[in-house]
Amino acid sequence: MIKRTLSFGKQYGPIIKDGFTFEGGYTSIISTGDGDYLTKDTLWDLKVLKEEIKPKYTLQLLIYLIMGLHSVHKEFKNITQLGIYNPRLNKVYIIKLDTIPQSIIDTISRDVIGYGISREELKELHTAQLDELKKNFFKTPIQKSSPNVNDSNDYLDKKIYGYSSKKKYMSVAFPPKIIDESIYEKEPIFWSGNALPSIITQKNLPYIVRFKACFNLKNGKEPFVMNKTSLLYPFNKALTTSDIYDPKSKKYYSQYLDKNGNIVKSKPTLILTNNDFKLFQELYIVKDLEILDGCYFL
Repeated sequence: MIKRTLSFGKQYGPIIKDGFTFEGGYTSIISTGDGDYLTKDTLWDLKVLKEEIKPKYTLQLLIYLIMGLHSVHKEFKNITQLGIYNPRLNKVYIIKLDTIPQSIIDTISRDVIGYGISREELKELHTAQLDELKKNFFKTPIQKSSPNVNDSNDYLDKKIYGYSSKKKYMSVAFPPKIIDESIYEKEPIFWSGNALPSIITQKNLPYIVRFKACFNLKNGKEPFVMNKTSLLYPFNKALTTSDIYDPKSKKYYSQYLDKNGNIVKSKPTLILTNNDFKLFQELYIVKDLEILDGCYFL
């Protein structure tokens, strides 16, 4: 197994970091933990097992990636795939990040690691419930919840919204650890389509909007919008532009190639409350604004 591991390192290396921790990425839910190996584009975990890889190992590695992106280690920004090597079976398992649904990453970030979770929700998240979530997360696909007749607004169509409940949908619009609890006291009305409902302006209602846009910060203004939906942009860092930075060329690009080889505009999805949405349009030069959906409160 030692010889196999050394051979593995030569084939898939060089290893640029090993035995690392996640300073800057820990939360009140996950406050310890360390990773095995980083190569140029892969986060690796070494597992000496008699059996095949289990879901909990896959979940653990994805958690490490997300925490790494939140940490002080800049090397994680170049990671494009996850890998597990088992020297006992001499098997390598690799999965590319662009094949992992963003909804899974969002759910793990919030419900497993605790990014953006409020103090009140943290109190409700008991250890047993969290362990059960970790245990079963990858065993079965995330299921759509059937709406209750008396609680239809608690559930959303994931094909439209990408979130399973109004709290998860709304939480992405708030900065980490800062949630306006009073907004939950009002009834959310969800909509979809490339426009704000007229009732919003007529009654001056608070709202949350999900949209795509190309943008650049105006001269002399301070950036404030943060990426919470895409691995193409840095996490927990205010964006000055929608253009994507390429560390190899050290340049920003307004287009990129997707996993199918198609040329796509650098147009991230943002979710903002009404005040931040207005501020965004004041501080940034905004182009190709496309409203996807949102909810307002009565």
